[in-house]
Amino acid sequence: MSTELNEKIVDTLFPAITLAKKLEITLKSMKSMPTMDGLAWTAVVYHKNRKVGQVEDGGYGGALMMRIPKELEDAIKAEVNGKIIETEFGPLNYDIELFFGQLAEDLDNIKRFKNKTKKTTLFVADPSTMELRTINALGEVAETAIRKSYPSAVILNTLLTTLG
Repeated sequence: MSTELNEKIVDTLFPAITLAKKLEITLKSMKSMPTMDGLAWTAVVYHKNRKVGQVEDGGYGGALMMRIPKELEDAIKAEVNGKIIETEFGPLNYDIELFFGQLAEDLDNIKRFKNKTKKTTLFVADPSTMELRTINALGEVAETAIRKSYPSAVILNTLLTTLG
């Protein structure tokens, strides 16, 4: 599988991960739970492997609570402000709150996908549509069955181990 295709898949399925890596930002000690208005979560913010603050979302649809250095906030804003991104709600202006919210959601999805791949193989059936599928098998057996029906499929189990 090509590096370029891996990057396209990561950018499509987990859009904030690529930007977080570029900015050397990670969220750790993340705790989350679903609410009626979305995901409530809290996380410690690390920049260049150094703990620098905290960010949290109460899950009620309001603003994020961010406690990060002004220099880091400015660096993130410089990267995201003015960009338009596609979301489940349609195109939106990208901003720092959307970045952190999307990063938390991406990390939560990666965690769920990793749990799923303990017993199944998760794959993109057709990279042009990014259709996700699973098969209740692992290893060579799964890969053979997948390739038979979906020759251009991309298996995500290994790719997920490099994320989050």
